[in-house]
Amino acid sequence: FGPDVLCSYDLQVALNTPIAIVKYARGGTNLASDWSPVSTSPTTLYNTMKYWANTGLANLPSGKIKGFFWMQGESDVNATMANAYQTNLANFIAKVRLDFGNSSLPFVLGRISRSGGVYRNTGRLTQMSIAASTPNVYICDTDDLPLIGDNIHFTSAGEVTLGHRMAAG
Repeated sequence: FGPDVLCSYDLQVALNTPIAIVKYARGGTNLASDWSPVSTSPTTLYNTMKYWANTGLANLPSGKIKGFFWMQGESDVNATMANAYQTNLANFIAKVRLDFGNSSLPFVLGRISRSGGVYRNTGRLTQMSIAASTPNVYICDTDDLPLIGDNIHFTSAGEVTLGHRMAAG
């Protein structure tokens, strides 16, 4: 259960073709270090994601990623990391595109929620700026999705709606 399953289902129906998904996620992480694509450590989340994606792609006829969906950011919009978020996100997108051999790979970014902290707006503005200035980067609006009590994570209904919106990307 999650937005990835619903997104892939919607895309499969719309495109009338089977969809394979590779999901690699870890909560409470950031682009600055955890997902850093410039780290040479094989155990970073980026390098582990790349390994599992390539393993999955090796079993597919096309062997190619057709789209990338990214819902992350709450750990990047705090006092120490918010100002570096634009560089980190731009570098992440560029490195994914380079590593998977598609310079125009579509990226769908789930927009950081408005609630939960003073640096949220920095992250939101960064996401919108990157989507406006980078080809094939799209924003998925999350502003009206219901949140659980922590005011950060979506309810089950919010996850369902997020999956449908990401597919519409």
